[in-house]
Amino acid sequence: MGMSLSYSTWGMPRVPIEVAVAHCARLGFDGLELTVIPGWVTDAAGLDTAARRRIRALYDEHGIALCGLSGNTPLLAGSRDEHARNRELLRGYFELAAELQRPGERLTVTTTSCGSPEDWEGARGLLADRFGELADDAGRAGVVVGVEPHVGAAIHAPEQALWLLEQVRSPALTIHFDISH
Repeated sequence: MGMSLSYSTWGMPRVPIEVAVAHCARLGFDGLELTVIPGWVTDAAGLDTAARRRIRALYDEHGIALCGLSGNTPLLAGSRDEHARNRELLRGYFELAAELQRPGERLTVTTTSCGSPEDWEGARGLLADRFGELADDAGRAGVVVGVEPHVGAAIHAPEQALWLLEQVRSPALTIHFDISH
């Protein structure tokens, strides 16, 4: 099995999905991650059943893999209420991924810890708990949550992501590396 080269709609928040999928397929990408957060044309909250089917069909028609969903949502929210809202958003992204994936697939929904590097020591236990809860939610939905170590975030280094995987120990949690930083 060779390596696949994929892109993301992260850099195309206002580009219609029909244009993004067709363009990335023409460029020769093997896959395209779908960004589903507020502010993007593919915000999960605005995708009804027909739109979801249309998106799945676009990927199939253009022969490009739907390689995952970008659902970057803060896990180090300031309040319990904000965290509860963010967790509900992520659960919705897991349900969308489950709906869009083909039989036998387990799509990944990626997110970061947010916060700052200085938060790591004090927040790592909380992050392990929260990613553990998300892994449980993702597993129930039949998908995977991917932690993305991100420059400037609490989880910003590969060894921190590995530590998190060791703490959570769930097949529904993986690491997602973004080569842009």
